[in-house]
Amino acid sequence: MKAVLVSKFGQPDDVMSVVEGVTKKPAPSKKELLIRVMACSLSPGDYRALLGDKRVVANPTMPYIPGGDVSGIVEDVPEILKNQYDIGDRVVSTWDTFGIGGLAEYKLVNPKNTAKLPKELTFQQGAALVNSAPHAKLILDRAQIKKGDRVLVLGGSGGVGTTVIQVARLRG
Repeated sequence: MKAVLVSKFGQPDDVMSVVEGVTKKPAPSKKELLIRVMACSLSPGDYRALLGDKRVVANPTMPYIPGGDVSGIVEDVPEILKNQYDIGDRVVSTWDTFGIGGLAEYKLVNPKNTAKLPKELTFQQGAALVNSAPHAKLILDRAQIKKGDRVLVLGGSGGVGTTVIQVARLRG
């Protein structure tokens, strides 16, 4: 299986390399969906992990395959999930604590962090939104933003911030 492998800490261009045969295709699981990865989004946390900045995130065990926010096509569905997913479904998935394994051809994903990708979205859009959009919605819901409110977003250029701006504007 082809994947991006990181064997040491440093700048992405210096430490990430595409490698064929780095690992085998994951075996089907009894609790997780096996997907063929079509897109993977790297976040600031992934960048800090590449640098070895353990002040913010835990350092991964080397070597590792970065990336946790993915979109793809379901290749295998465990028996317990057959009422929710079918082979061929387009899905997005994110991580619990630390995202790894996304920059590969295949990945096992936790169904608790997975949803079907709407037909209106591309795989790239799904991978970019799977983590930031729910956080943006949570922020706006907790802030109880409603029609007519004025909203100031500090850091509105990142994934969460740009989504907060767009959703707040849609709310009026």
